[in-house]
Amino acid sequence: MADQQPPPRVPGTVIETDRGKLVGLAIVLGLFGAASGVVLWDSWTHQDGAYLLPFHLAKDSLFTWFVVGLGTFGGVGCFIAFLVRALLPRQVILGEEVLQVTRPGSSTVETQVPYANIATVSCEREKDGEKRLRVGIDLLDPAGPGTYSSSGDFRKKAELGRDLFLPDSLTESPEEIARLLAGRCKKQDGAGLDNRQ
Repeated sequence: MADQQPPPRVPGTVIETDRGKLVGLAIVLGLFGAASGVVLWDSWTHQDGAYLLPFHLAKDSLFTWFVVGLGTFGGVGCFIAFLVRALLPRQVILGEEVLQVTRPGSSTVETQVPYANIATVSCEREKDGEKRLRVGIDLLDPAGPGTYSSSGDFRKKAELGRDLFLPDSLTESPEEIARLLAGRCKKQDGAGLDNRQ
């Protein structure tokens, strides 16, 4: 954030997005959306007794129509979102002195944090939604030297609870990423991880 220009990519351990997992989730949710859509279409367009499916939605139940419609649009929307994430994946690079988040094939760095500027590394569950594990990072100084974010991630601590969350759906587990990151931070300051989780 203190630097206005994106820093160059650094060599290091690269952790890729698990594209197979994202495509699998997209397919499952796309099938769910399509199945809900077929039920909605069959119940809406056919008269009593002329349904193609062995079941149909009650014509007078708005709640049922709403839930199936939500399943249709939600399933198709999630299908598109997961496919986009699979087509535009992100990488986490654990360099010698900095952590970077980039896109493969691109020389542009989205986020960079020097290990010396990391106050806390945590592996925690989301507080809402799916309760997935994610790696959260608190910084000593969001405007410190070498610290960069193209999207202004570090200004969202009040609403997110951490300065930065690493991307999810990576090939390594959040626990392993947190362990590797904490080890690099410990190596940088040499004093242990007393203030890190």
